[in-house]
Amino acid sequence: MSLIGINLLIAILALVNPITDRFAFSPAAPNLYTPFTSLFLHTNTLHLMGNLIFLAAVGPFLEFARGAWRFLFVYLLSGLIGVFAHYLFAQTSGDTGLLIGASGCIAGVLGYCSLRYIRTRVPIGPNLGIPVGYLALLWVLLQGMGAYIKIGDGLGASTAYWAHLAGFLTGLILAVVFQEGKHARLRYGHEVLEKMNLRGPAAALAALDQHLVSHPKDIDSWLKKATCHEDMGEKTEAVEALLTSLKLATKEDRAGIVERLVALDGHKRLSPTERMKLADEFKADKKETAVALYLSVAEHLPEDVRRPDAILALYELTQKAELLEVLTKDYPLHPATQVAQTKGWLS
Repeated sequence: MSLIGINLLIAILALVNPITDRFAFSPAAPNLYTPFTSLFLHTNTLHLMGNLIFLAAVGPFLEFARGAWRFLFVYLLSGLIGVFAHYLFAQTSGDTGLLIGASGCIAGVLGYCSLRYIRTRVPIGPNLGIPVGYLALLWVLLQGMGAYIKIGDGLGASTAYWAHLAGFLTGLILAVVFQEGKHARLRYGHEVLEKMNLRGPAAALAALDQHLVSHPKDIDSWLKKATCHEDMGEKTEAVEALLTSLKLATKEDRAGIVERLVALDGHKRLSPTERMKLADEFKADKKETAVALYLSVAEHLPEDVRRPDAILALYELTQKAELLEVLTKDYPLHPATQVAQTKGWLS
């Protein structure tokens, strides 16, 4: 992760040329650049390593799931909001101490991940795990206590804690804005489905039906539903699930779904226009699938307007002479026949 490298590099530079006083955030003398620069400074090696270890632990969850730009946005915005919270609290408490460190940034990443992975269990002992949501709640409680109670000092305040809490809250709000709660429910639903799948297709199918009520656009679940119906010998229901999957699929997913439809003879449920469009899409990389789609249209009655185009396309892929005979016999004046003549396929 590049942020770890940047923090380490700045720490090394600070050893050579002390810059903390110049680039730390001061509530008594705020300016435009120190709210940002203070996020990359640390008090000492222990402070630095503590933050970097925590960043390395939670950062990849967000970066790998949502990409580097989303991660950077959450990281920086949480840190800046944390600095602002520190400033506001300092105005009421009279604390003019400098603020440095990436704790607010990391707290924001934790807040974001606490919603996205709220049900994910992390190990805390042998055969013992606790959901991330509970750990995040415990962290917030400890930070809240730390904001008011300092061991050895009695009642007091540490404004850095408010930067942490504000950063966490920012990350949590961003997770809500980006609908991570929905993804968390979807993730949990998949975990339940995996467990039900071990009990057999009937149990998995019941769980899938319940899951799809809340997540009707979850293509993976529709595909799993099709598989369950296939395993139970329910061809018609499997085709229905695959047809629904096809409507939700991206271009990369369509080929595999259509191949499964062809294997179940379910591709004929698609309109001739849809079959021709899909065949045109697959003919370069999925020749057998394209042939099956074109053939299903070519077998239609002569009055089907897409039939001559399907026959011509089928000939291009198979080079079967009898297809040209059908084309010239049934459609002597059709543009498809003229194309065949232009290309020299007809004498």
